[in-house]
Amino acid sequence: MSDKNYKYDDSYPDLLINHLSKGYSFESFGGTIGVVRSTIFQWALDIPEFKAAKEIGYQKSLSFYEKLLSAKVSGQKIEGFDPRKSDTACLIFALKTRFHKIYGEKKDVEHSGDIIIKIDKQDVDL
Repeated sequence: MSDKNYKYDDSYPDLLINHLSKGYSFESFGGTIGVVRSTIFQWALDIPEFKAAKEIGYQKSLSFYEKLLSAKVSGQKIEGFDPRKSDTACLIFALKTRFHKIYGEKKDVEHSGDIIIKIDKQDVDL
């Protein structure tokens, strides 16, 4: 279903950056403004200012989680965050899943030789 009926507002880029800078996801921004997920993804494709806000917000979200992890590791309190009440594993999980291109585990697989794929005719719908 297309959401062309949803009116884009010029305040959305700033709202998006603010939303993401608090560690929330791009996808949850739609819920904040009452717009379905497909609409905000389309705006990120069609509207340069919104696309730029998504990219800036992504970086701010990354910074948010890195600051939390750094505070946890060093035992320092930062505004609104007490490292004694946080779980290091949860912070690492957030970084590894939300920012998997940077923090995800990478596996290189090498293969030599031929690859043979056998398909049984009964497993294929004809």
